[in-house]
Amino acid sequence: GAEQEGVGGFFKGVGKGLVGVVTKPVIGMFDLASNVTEGIRNTTTVFERDLDRQRLPRHIGRDGIITAYSGRDALGQAWMRELNKGAYAYDNYLAHLELPGSDMVVLLTYQRLVMFRRAKPDEAGMAVGAAGSSMETGSATGAIGVSAANASKAQIEWEQEIRSLHSIQLESTGISLKLPATPEGYMPPGPFIPISDAQSRRWFYDQIKEAVKALIDHRKELG
Repeated sequence: GAEQEGVGGFFKGVGKGLVGVVTKPVIGMFDLASNVTEGIRNTTTVFERDLDRQRLPRHIGRDGIITAYSGRDALGQAWMRELNKGAYAYDNYLAHLELPGSDMVVLLTYQRLVMFRRAKPDEAGMAVGAAGSSMETGSATGAIGVSAANASKAQIEWEQEIRSLHSIQLESTGISLKLPATPEGYMPPGPFIPISDAQSRRWFYDQIKEAVKALIDHRKELG
């Protein structure tokens, strides 16, 4: 300012400098606040988008140990939580078996056995299901639809609590569930699980035995 206008320009330049010392940091703070606010706004809009789950929630066993992700176990757990309007949501999932040639599925938890008929896709939208499941190993080899489990629309055929069983019997065409005898000595027939494949039949029988063993061990702990 002094070079251009002399003494008056000197004082004018000093005044502009002093004003800039105050105003420029203030403007910078307003810019900072504006940018932070914009960032927060952009972050919140991320959660407003429609996000599709890529896979079903992981199944974690009763022991609480996290193992390798199993699509089949995740599917069975999803069915268990949706069936009968969530009536079995607090059970501990153990296994399930899709019966070949039908829409029937038998679901096993540590508390009960449930036989149900899956809802057809036109009845339940995109129903959760596994294509090409291996009955013997319990692994899922096909695609899993995860958008709408909607097993709540499945039809329950029967359910049987593990604690109410008298015994289980492995037969040539399936598994028989035996019920306790009545006071009159009559032993009512229990549900029958038709499983034609021998390997699948043995595998599911062993899973039921595990549920029975867990119940016996729990009763021993209670004394």
